[in-house]
Amino acid sequence: NRDEKLARGEAEEPSFDASGPVRLLCPRDVEGGTWVGVNEFGNAFGLLNWNGGLATGQRGTKSRSRGHVIPHSAAYRTLGQLELSWAPKLFEGMLPFRLVGVFPEDRRLMEWRWDMQSLDAFSFPWKPRHWFSSGLSDEEAEMQRGKICDAAWQEPDSGSRDWLRRLHRSDRKSTRLNSS
Repeated sequence: NRDEKLARGEAEEPSFDASGPVRLLCPRDVEGGTWVGVNEFGNAFGLLNWNGGLATGQRGTKSRSRGHVIPHSAAYRTLGQLELSWAPKLFEGMLPFRLVGVFPEDRRLMEWRWDMQSLDAFSFPWKPRHWFSSGLSDEEAEMQRGKICDAAWQEPDSGSRDWLRRLHRSDRKSTRLNSS
C-alpha cells in the first residue's frame, strides 16, 4: 500500500518492463522509477522512505531518485546475485530508504537500509510480516499500524485475498477491519 502526497503526479498503472535482462511488473512514477515491483522469478520488492536514516537535524541532499533501486534489484534471479551487484556508489545521492525483498526460491525476507553512507542488511524469518513508514515517524507508524495488523491476523479469513484488500482499505485508526 502507498500513501500518496496530494502534490505528487499520478503514477502509471503497473505494466511489464522487458527492457532489462529480467522482466519486471511494476507501476512507474513521474520520474520513471517505482516503489514496488515483482520480477519473473517471483522476487518482490518494496521501497519505503526511511526517516530514521539521518541523524537528528541532518538533512540529506537528493541528486538521484530512489525509484531506480527496484528496477536494478529486480534484474537478478537470486539474492546472492543481487547482493554482489551492489556497491555504495550505486546509491550515492539518494535519500535514506528501506528496501524490502521477498525471495520465494530462497525462502528469505530481507530488508536493506541506506542512510546515505552505508547499506545495512537484515534477514527475517520466512513468515508474513508488515513494514511501515510515515513522513512523521516510522516508529509511530510501526506501533500504530502494527496493532491494526496484529488484530487483523485474528480474523477468520486472515491471509486471504479479500482479507488483504480489506486491510489495505481500512481506516488506520481502527483496530478492527470492517468487511465493507
